[in-house]
Amino acid sequence: MEPERSSTRRREEDLTLVCEDFSVFQRRLKDARLVDDRLVYAINTNVPTESFISTENADDQCHKLQQQILQAQADRRWLITSCIRIAEASVSRLKAADSKSSTSSHVSASVRKEMSKVRMMQSELNVEDVLEDRAEKVLHDRCRIPYGTRGS
Repeated sequence: MEPERSSTRRREEDLTLVCEDFSVFQRRLKDARLVDDRLVYAINTNVPTESFISTENADDQCHKLQQQILQAQADRRWLITSCIRIAEASVSRLKAADSKSSTSSHVSASVRKEMSKVRMMQSELNVEDVLEDRAEKVLHDRCRIPYGTRGS
């Protein structure tokens, strides 16, 4: 059990480091979004056209791509919501410190900065919605995977 516990602790520390600095958070999201960015290319190279459909199993290729996309989307959404929770907890701590402090101008600036970070992270959820809709449309158009099968 010890290795599992230390692995979890390292993951939490890594998550905290990613969430503390918004630029690191954005870089991590950018890297994680490469799967979606390359979806059309992956479909064009992995899913055969009608003339080659007998030599390749298009359904299997589409299903594999769909599973990769769904996993990447779930991982990104988890990262974003986890970072939002961490940032909101930081805002709460700073607000509590602000109410106790006599030098509130420095703490208030920190609160505003953290609240701004929370709003920017929340806007990334909207970006995720757009990316998920786009991926679903591409998969539907090319693979004929029905709309609304997200997560199945």
